Amino acid sequence: MDCDTFLAENNALKMKLQSKTEALKILSKELSECKKERDRLSLLLEDKTYFQHQHLHDQPKLYGLNVDDINYAENREIQIIKDKNKLLLLEIEDLKQRLNSVQGDMKVLRRDRNGSRESTMSVENNVSWHQREELIQELEETKAKVRHLSTDLQALLDEKEELVTERDAYRCKVHRLNHELAVLLKADTPPIDIDSLIMENKYVKDRCDQILAEKEIVIQSLRKYKAMLDKKKMKGNVRLGANTSDMVVTHKQVHELLDADGAVWTSPYNAEATLSDLRSLSLALLDALQDKTVALTHQRRANKILADRVSNLESRLSKQKPIYPSNYLLSGYTSSQVDKDINILSIKSSLSSESKLSADAEEPIDEEKGEDEDQEDCSSPSTIGSYQLCLPAAPNIFI
Repeated sequence: MDCDTFLAENNALKMKLQSKTEALKILSKELSECKKERDRLSLLLEDKTYFQHQHLHDQPKLYGLNVDDINYAENREIQIIKDKNKLLLLEIEDLKQRLNSVQGDMKVLRRDRNGSRESTMSVENNVSWHQREELIQELEETKAKVRHLSTDLQALLDEKEELVTERDAYRCKVHRLNHELAVLLKADTPPIDIDSLIMENKYVKDRCDQILAEKEIVIQSLRKYKAMLDKKKMKGNVRLGANTSDMVVTHKQVHELLDADGAVWTSPYNAEATLSDLRSLSLALLDALQDKTVALTHQRRANKILADRVSNLESRLSKQKPIYPSNYLLSGYTSSQVDKDINILSIKSSLSSESKLSADAEEPIDEEKGEDEDQEDCSSPSTIGSYQLCLPAAPNIFI
């Protein structure tokens, strides 16, 4: 309320000040016009008096008039002009007084205006400061909300990407399984042994696990041996008595050490027979180790050759006749039209479900009658072991 009253008083004072300034402008304008009129009349009077004095000295009589009459008329005009000048002076004094009063009122109004402005500015500053604090607090809260929403949006986008990739994987899997089941139900190919298919899948799974385990073991061994070689590899000849624990020593270095005739082997504290036996045993062990290494190398080469021959045989057999049951099931399969086929199957399934719902709504079917019709619709029964399966004539499979 105080702020509203201050604003109302300020507006009223502004209107009063504006009216006073307009009145002052009008008065100053009239004063300037009066001054101009006075100056003009004074100039005219001076010119006229000068001209009359000259004319009276030259011609004492004008058009039959006496000089006294002319002087009387001039004096009368002079008196009239003086009276007008007095009136103008009075008006000027009045205008000056009014101007002084207006200036005083303007000073008072300016003082009051400055005081009200200072009070309103202090109030506005306090209000604006509080508003600024509130705005800053709201801005910080909105920034925190925006950050939280941005993190949620990023998490949702990541989840969406994962779901899209999972959906694509399931679509490809559904398309492949539909093709395999369609091929299996058509019975154009030779009969497929389910046990062989399961064994093939199990073999492939075990092989993949074995390859991954071997890869992990090889990587760990390579890292370990590389670290050992980098840290503890000895260069040059090996010396007995030196601290060679946990050192990686090559076959050549050990052979040179055993063949060398150093001071250690000829020491008086060592028996010659023992040293010779140890030397011969070490040489025999080294030779045996070398033979085993060579045999292992040859075995690896032979295994590689056998693996190449097996792969060649499998490739030749696959050209003539598929080896694995999955090759029969995936014959003629292409993954280029996965989306198109899936969309067609989904449309067909939706149409069939809608037609079934409409038929159920029109004609209620008895449970026993439905069972009889289901048994009659079974056009291609097949037996697996001791079980008999009822398969439709034209299956539309959608998993």
